[in-house]
Amino acid sequence: MDVRFRIHYNTVWGQKLCVVGSIPQLGNWEPVLAKEMRYVADGEWTLELELPDSVDQIEYRYFVRMEDDHALFEEWERKHTVKFDKRSKIYTFFDVWHTMPANKVFYASAFTKGLSWNRLKYFAMMVMMMREGSTVATVVAMPPATP
Repeated sequence: MDVRFRIHYNTVWGQKLCVVGSIPQLGNWEPVLAKEMRYVADGEWTLELELPDSVDQIEYRYFVRMEDDHALFEEWERKHTVKFDKRSKIYTFFDVWHTMPANKVFYASAFTKGLSWNRLKYFAMMVMMMREGSTVATVVAMPPATP
């Protein structure tokens, strides 16, 4: 089957976009064996692979490599996962680069596992108020936890 990867990402001179993944054709998660993408134009990159029909699923990530072949950085904490339904011989993936969010602290386990959703929304609202110039004292009071 024919698999086509497409992504928009703006690089600078000397940078290349690569794909590494869970199957031998994508390097088995080894960056040195990753497939280099081809630059099309205006930040568009593409890669076409021929995979055996026996492949049921792949996981992959994009990363930036320099001309001297060292990996510069990769997408933020996200693997793309695809399960093939075997109804087609051609699959095209239009992906979006996942950048680390500016509010990364809210993705920590203290927020994702330790606080209820209502308390988290309240805290985020208070942080936004702080950015807009309100006093820091408003952050101290948290509403009681809801059952």
